[in-house]
Amino acid sequence: MIPLGKTGHILWFLLLLFRPSVIEAASLVIGNTAISAEGLPIWVAQETGIYKKNGLDTQAVFLGGGGPRSLSVILSGECPISHGSGLPLVNSNIGGADLVMITGGTTTINYWLVTRPETKSGDQLRGGYIAIGSFGTTTDFAARFALRKFALVPGKDVTLLPVGNNPVRLGALETGRVVATPLNPPASVMAQKKGLNVLVDISALGIPWPHTGAITTRKYIREHTDTVRRFVRSYVRSGPPHQDGSGNRYEDPGEILQRVARPRYFGQDL
Repeated sequence: MIPLGKTGHILWFLLLLFRPSVIEAASLVIGNTAISAEGLPIWVAQETGIYKKNGLDTQAVFLGGGGPRSLSVILSGECPISHGSGLPLVNSNIGGADLVMITGGTTTINYWLVTRPETKSGDQLRGGYIAIGSFGTTTDFAARFALRKFALVPGKDVTLLPVGNNPVRLGALETGRVVATPLNPPASVMAQKKGLNVLVDISALGIPWPHTGAITTRKYIREHTDTVRRFVRSYVRSGPPHQDGSGNRYEDPGEILQRVARPRYFGQDL
């Protein structure tokens, strides 16, 4: 016969051993430079509760300023994980940064070089302004790559003008402030609907490129390994076919993008 005192200790031990585990959700601010198709994994995971299901208490925020802005908030710790372009990451690491891309989203350049309706040839770009997001970003590379097709040299034949994100560049093109700009979905589709001209379909070339993905630092991975794993699990789950583990489809990604993007596109339908 086991003494009552020992029995109590045994029962207490068993209760501790088999009690339901309560895991506090890890707080995480996630940056995103894209209100466009390539930024969908971040918005889908936030809007459908995928992060929450993976034990993350998240806030997904839009960062203006393109890749450099995204990297600055990562390095400052403001957004320890942010979705952005691989080109600024490479340039920063050459300068001694500790950045790493932990997921690959869009792995090709999905831009069109879009012009005003009256601009039908590369020669008509000569002497004009080409809008890009900012220097050292994918829009910068896409513009330069497309201009090579017409033997146009930035700084000599045309001027690259850092303007901002897709909505701002589209607006600059519509008002005639610039003669062309690289755009990707949904802005490129909107531009076509408005009668603007697609001068070069860069996306059709299928150029391998670390266009977008989730970026953090190696230090953050070492110090917050479990949080990073939960984020990557959420990111993968938020991609096609946009279903949960039971095969139930999440809200249509296009509707999520419209809800997130509408304020940035001045209320227009995407």
